[in-house]
Amino acid sequence: MKNLKKLLNDEFEAASPELSEEVKNAPIITGKEAVEIEVAARYGNTVAAESKRKLYIGAALIAVFIALVFAVLAATGTFKKGGVTIKTDYVFAYEINPAVAFVTDENGVVKNVSSLNKDADVVLSDEETANRIKNVPLETAVVTYTEAVAKLGYLDIKKSETKESLSAVRISFAESADKIISSVKSSLEGFFKSHGIFSAVVDDKVDVKELCSRVNVEYDEKGGLKALSDTLETENNTYYGKVNKNATKAEIKDLYENEIVGSDILDIVRGGLIENLNKIKKNAEMIKNIYDLNNEIMAHADNPIRFGKLAADFWTLKNLCGLDYDYSEEFSALMIKTNLAVEEYKEYFNKELKSSDDLKEAGNVYKNLGDVFGTGIEAILKNFTSEDFIVSPDKFISLLKLIGIDVSDIESIINSVPTTVQKYIAEMKSAVSMLKTARYEKFSAVYEEARSEITSADYDEYINSIIRTYGSLANFWTDTHKA
Repeated sequence: MKNLKKLLNDEFEAASPELSEEVKNAPIITGKEAVEIEVAARYGNTVAAESKRKLYIGAALIAVFIALVFAVLAATGTFKKGGVTIKTDYVFAYEINPAVAFVTDENGVVKNVSSLNKDADVVLSDEETANRIKNVPLETAVVTYTEAVAKLGYLDIKKSETKESLSAVRISFAESADKIISSVKSSLEGFFKSHGIFSAVVDDKVDVKELCSRVNVEYDEKGGLKALSDTLETENNTYYGKVNKNATKAEIKDLYENEIVGSDILDIVRGGLIENLNKIKKNAEMIKNIYDLNNEIMAHADNPIRFGKLAADFWTLKNLCGLDYDYSEEFSALMIKTNLAVEEYKEYFNKELKSSDDLKEAGNVYKNLGDVFGTGIEAILKNFTSEDFIVSPDKFISLLKLIGIDVSDIESIINSVPTTVQKYIAEMKSAVSMLKTARYEKFSAVYEEARSEITSADYDEYINSIIRTYGSLANFWTDTHKA
């Protein structure tokens, strides 16, 4: 690394004007000689007067030289208490949803990444992704991040496979980062073309105040860009981690219900329910069938075990008498049919119904949702609200559990209401990690599907068609991202 003296020499040489031979060869005037020249010149000595003129010219050139040096340091570095320091870091807002803020050094190498919304927390909860986008050039980091976003389904690839796509990403910056942005834009466009995705890259140079707004940081007029980069580097990098450290228990409970239960856990459960809708319908159908068969057994006149008006159910008869008991032919056929239905249920859902109580419990899952045996379960699962879920998450989670899905991690979060900010952050970290896993399992295969590369000519035509329609890429972004 260059030392300070060498750094200053390089800056001086780059900024120094070319001196004339007359100045280069001029003698160096000492303090005593300058006084003698001044005295002689006052009494008409023309040689002395000429020397005085040269002295003033030399002093003026030195003053200009010093001013240029300070101008160079002001433009390419920063002045700080204690002398010259490193150049100001750059800040970039990358909006793709999930949005993030990158802080880079003056060469565009990423030093820090911060989530700008909850979805970004999900992406960055993957430690491999988080590590791969640091200490690398920004042009590499944005591609790595974009790929992770696509694998988690936040970038709708299916809608971005044609020239009619309205997909776009925006990267905002301030001050003199144009060279870095040029490489970033080229890198992103290359990624989209190679993966068959029509998506425009909008670069937007704004003032520091607007950039602060886009990265959710309060504007510091005096501190400027440096204050912004310092804030992003020192505050919690996660969106959920920016919670008020002095939040009350009531506020923490509200955050827990709305941000964890009613948001992340809801997304996981709803996604599981919709994805397994056919399996749920099958479960409901089989439960209803077993329920009807068992009722028929209990009501049958040939049921050999009766307690007054009550009769034994299927499981009681099987346990006490077995299937080979000397039942009537009709009743024996009914017992065998019911047994096959129970065995089929066990094989399909990896869950055995061991008694009428188990059957009742399974039936109550649907009953609690307001739909006996799932005849209208599809509408219920597609239309329930976050408020419905917050009030009673168990009745929705139980449905996943009923079809054989492991919900122990979800139940752990649901049953652990945090009372401190630290516990809330820990619960949130677990929730976003679970959501990341769920989204990857659902969407990664779509990203991995083979797609034809987009030629430069086709991509250019796509961009030009946007500009013809909207006037500019900036207008396109604004029009397609209105609230």
